Amino acid sequence: MLNKCMFIGRLGKDPELNSGKIETCKFSVAVDDNKKVNNEWVKNTLWVNCIAFDNTATFIHKMTKKGSLVYIEGKLDINQYTNNLGEKKSYTQIKVDLFKALEKFERVEQEEQQQYNNQPYQNQDKFEDFGDDVPF
Repeated sequence: MLNKCMFIGRLGKDPELNSGKIETCKFSVAVDDNKKVNNEWVKNTLWVNCIAFDNTATFIHKMTKKGSLVYIEGKLDINQYTNNLGEKKSYTQIKVDLFKALEKFERVEQEEQQQYNNQPYQNQDKFEDFGDDVPF
C-alpha cells in the first residue's frame, strides 16, 4: 500500500519549533483547491497541517517564515483522541519526509548581512612605506 502526499503552497504562519528529546516543527500550508462549479472555476484554499522531526524540523524553522513558498512530501497521519467532554475527535496532518523551500529566504540573508555589518573593519594588510624609492 502507498501512503504519500505532495503539496506546494505557502506557510500560513511562522513554523513553531518544539524542543525535547526529539525536535518537532509544526506548521500549516495553504494549497489552492480549485473546483468547477456551474461551469465556473471557484478558488478554494485548503489548509494542510504538517509536522516535521529532528534536522528537518530545525531546517524548516530556520529557513522559512509566514508566506514562504514550499514543497512538502510526506505521509498522511490521522490521530484520534477523546476530549474533556468524552467526545471522540480526530485530526489529520502530514508527517514530512521531504521538504524544499522554493524561494530564497530573506531573513537568513539579512541576519548574515547584519552580522557582517556589525563586525569592525580590520585591515590586515601591512604596507611598507618605501617613500620615493620604488623597489622595481
